[in-house]
Amino acid sequence: MQLHTQNNHLTIGGLKASDIAEKFDTPTFATDASIIKVQFKKIHDAFNAHGKTVIRYACKANSNPAILQLLHSLGAQADCVSPGEVALCLKAGFAADQIMFTGTNPRNDELAYLAKTGIHINLDSLSMARRFPTDHSRNFSIRINPRVGAGHHEHVVTGHEETKFGLHENDLVTLTKTLKERGDKLTGLHAHIGSGIMDEAPYLVLIDELARISKFLAETCGMTIDTIDIGGGYGIPYEPNEKPLNIEQVAERIWKRIDELFPKKPLLAIEPGRFIVAESTYLLTRINTVKETPRITFLGVDAGFNTLVRPTMYDAYHHIVAADKMDKPATEHYTICGPICETGDILGSKRSLPTCQEGDLLAICDAGAYGFAMASHYNTRGLPAEILIENGKAHIIRERESSY
Repeated sequence: MQLHTQNNHLTIGGLKASDIAEKFDTPTFATDASIIKVQFKKIHDAFNAHGKTVIRYACKANSNPAILQLLHSLGAQADCVSPGEVALCLKAGFAADQIMFTGTNPRNDELAYLAKTGIHINLDSLSMARRFPTDHSRNFSIRINPRVGAGHHEHVVTGHEETKFGLHENDLVTLTKTLKERGDKLTGLHAHIGSGIMDEAPYLVLIDELARISKFLAETCGMTIDTIDIGGGYGIPYEPNEKPLNIEQVAERIWKRIDELFPKKPLLAIEPGRFIVAESTYLLTRINTVKETPRITFLGVDAGFNTLVRPTMYDAYHHIVAADKMDKPATEHYTICGPICETGDILGSKRSLPTCQEGDLLAICDAGAYGFAMASHYNTRGLPAEILIENGKAHIIRERESSY
């Protein structure tokens, strides 16, 4: 989280947040393209300094077509978890061989669509392997359950033994037999352990497991792995005093472990989403109600958990600032709540802010990942607008919906 101010006003990509809100109304997700460029270069260069690494952007974090086009122009490939994401990436300019599908429990018609696109397929189950339609030999990768998980909340820890994701070791002989009978090959090994990870330790344990499985596949199943994909999960500092992830150190230690355990250096793939886009975006929302109760003073705003669900779903912290009072002392404590008819519609509890009034603009920080992507029409409310700021100019990349 890097706050930029000018004369008491929050700025986004060099523009005053209040000017953006005045022009495009609220609630609005306002994204600074330069932050995306910086973050992509940072993680790309950190890993490629030690070995060839493909950056597969996790589209589920933010799948706005303009964001996908920007990342494609920077050299990203795409990690997709649904046919819809695949279709968006193809329209955004990604070639089929730049897209990896890693979904779970797909329907037969979805598998048929994916087969026609020619993209890379990451098999999640024996059922998916059996049902995938093939009329020619293909190279597949598989997602394994690595029995190691990590993350900021139990809902996003995806690698433990009881999670729904991935193949277990006792499935591998059957899987490889199925592939061989069809003339297919297994060339890639994948695992994803969770989200919001702030150090390299879980990844090192994961690489140990991938190396062991790779050796098993070679010796027992006759399958040679040339690509390992260690998934995403690279976190960002949501709280003001939280230290950022040292991505250069993480990359160095990951590659060091790979070089120690793999006799032949594989191609490495990673799937960052949050790390690239989260810090690029503010959710701008306006106070319409100040309500004082015996215990709490509430600031009622026009964004709710229909707009940003992370605080409600994950108990996630997002820093909140008064966009036009950046230099004012934070003398008050407020709870910021939205218009949704549920008690849990809280964006921030007991936050320190300057004295606020109805009509003031608030900015919710680090909203670029799993913000609009998880927004809903709950309570029959329209989806917010999305704005991209690039080269000092703001343009709309998704129109606001009206529900009336």
